Amino acid sequence: GLSPFTEYTIRVSALTGVGEGQTSDSVTVLTPAGAPSFPMDVEANAVDSQSIRINWQPPTEPNGNVLGYNIFYTTDGESSNNQQTVGPDDTTYVIEGLRPATQYAITLNAFTEAGEGERTEERVVTTLTDVPGAPASIDATAVDTTSIRVEWQAPSEMGGTLLGYKIYYQLVGEDSPSTADVEPTEISYLLTELQPYSEYLIWLVGYTEAGEGDSTEQVTVQTPQGGRS
Repeated sequence: GLSPFTEYTIRVSALTGVGEGQTSDSVTVLTPAGAPSFPMDVEANAVDSQSIRINWQPPTEPNGNVLGYNIFYTTDGESSNNQQTVGPDDTTYVIEGLRPATQYAITLNAFTEAGEGERTEERVVTTLTDVPGAPASIDATAVDTTSIRVEWQAPSEMGGTLLGYKIYYQLVGEDSPSTADVEPTEISYLLTELQPYSEYLIWLVGYTEAGEGDSTEQVTVQTPQGGRS
């Protein structure tokens, strides 16, 4: 029933039917360290699209010298926890290199020379949305004298929920492009009401609530010459 990592002062005396005898000199004994209780006051908040900051306070029952803290984090689809270890004086840490708009479950524990203590309850945090990567494989083909079909593939990195695409197009030599908004499920769009026998510069981006992402390469397409009236 003694407490771990605690000094006890011990004296011994003999007891007979006559009474208690003289006590011995006292000795002081330190019980071995035990595993600590869990860290306190844990908070976890998204810093940006790829990092989460964790704050905590030391265990109320260290049961020894705390040698450090283990931080565990995982997300759906991962078979095992990721882990970071920090020093005994740390009470804050930023997990970096995470995926945008992704939910992470985070726990931590302290450890002494006796081993790891209890883990905290899970804190669930979602990283912030980021802009998407560039749409892939853009292709544009003139359909007739006044229209061009643009085709592409979705970005490999969405950055969050894709809200749509924006196609930019302009006559070669002009400075101000026109735009066409396209639904996020589409990978093809027909630009119409263009000028015959004209060269157009075309590119597109995806966008999330964080804004527009990277642009595709620019492609150049010329509409055919119109027939004589």
